[in-house]
Amino acid sequence: MNFNQLMKQAQVMQKKLDKIKKEYDEKEVEFQSADGAIKGVIDGNLKITSLTIDEELLDKDGKEVLEDLLMITINETVKKVRDEREKAIDAATGGANMSGLF
Repeated sequence: MNFNQLMKQAQVMQKKLDKIKKEYDEKEVEFQSADGAIKGVIDGNLKITSLTIDEELLDKDGKEVLEDLLMITINETVKKVRDEREKAIDAATGGANMSGLF
């Protein structure tokens, strides 16, 4: 493989990666706790853009439950978005390690 072919391949890969980044910049994933008491939306950059909490969880006795549900629900959603993004990057790069790019 000559240098020109290598550069063309790099340009194709960069275009694919740019497309994935744009898709994830626009992506939104809805989440909710198992009981539906917490709902929200997280974007492809792992930023929470919406959060709704059932009023029953807002009393003082429900504070610990609320904190636990928030951590579990948000962490599961972040993992889901990361996994999807990694699969998209792997598909675009043919499995080359590009983890530091996003």
